[in-house]
Amino acid sequence: MTARSTRQQVARAVESQAGPHIGDVVFVRLWQAGASRARLERLADASGFPTSYLPKGLTPDQAWQHACRTTRVDGYLLRPIAKDDKAIVWGAVREDVDPDETDLDYALESRLALLRANSQTVFEHPAHPVCVAIDAAYRGALDSITTEHVRAMVKRVCRDNGGVTIGTEFFVPGQHASLLRSMKNVVEQLGGSQLWLLPIHDTGESRETIDRAVRADLQDEITTLADEIAKFDDSTQESTLERRLERFSELRERARLYAGILTVTHDDLLTKVSELETTVARMIGAKETDNG
Repeated sequence: MTARSTRQQVARAVESQAGPHIGDVVFVRLWQAGASRARLERLADASGFPTSYLPKGLTPDQAWQHACRTTRVDGYLLRPIAKDDKAIVWGAVREDVDPDETDLDYALESRLALLRANSQTVFEHPAHPVCVAIDAAYRGALDSITTEHVRAMVKRVCRDNGGVTIGTEFFVPGQHASLLRSMKNVVEQLGGSQLWLLPIHDTGESRETIDRAVRADLQDEITTLADEIAKFDDSTQESTLERRLERFSELRERARLYAGILTVTHDDLLTKVSELETTVARMIGAKETDNG
């Protein structure tokens, strides 16, 4: 029995449980999920998936570096030469075995550069096979979406919509069911990728499991924030402190969301959030006083 058929059977069994749907566990398997940004936008529009969640893809700098690092032309090596505010320069190097077969000879045959001001390519010898290959690879990579971009998109959708981790997967509250299913329609048209949604219904056991996951997720974030704040000092930027306040608001909102779904509260954790929030607010107040 395949992993997919097993998960489908589990999903059917869970759906037969009594009680309303409270959310979904999200499983994803990505295989050759790369695509152009334009194709991803078409899939999103057809599936009703918000384009605001789509990855932006590779920037010109990233596309150039990706092309130079991954392109292979027999008999040649690609080696970085220079990188500054004006250009990123690579070299096409010919590698030959000497006649005695006791050494290797290297010769730089062409320089290849990306001008960072306008994202244009410049080749010392445009007809050189390496230059031709790199030019094509670069243009193909511009605005392309990689499998890792898609993986990050799935995580972002889950996290931004109240998702909490259960092991290596996410549980997302049921109010976002239509969003998850529109994302599933997009992901499953990318290569051999699959995205499974395991519906969770309201039972005593499911409530207990999700509650434990919510608590662990909140505790991990609070611990991380507490460790960061402990390292803050007078040199910490005010903008950094303000971003931490935003994260406290997000944590509180997530706790409220699950209190509404599961009718459970995590007052002790929320108390810790309030204490840390007060600490950061005082640091911001002190900075404003100093600047005043």
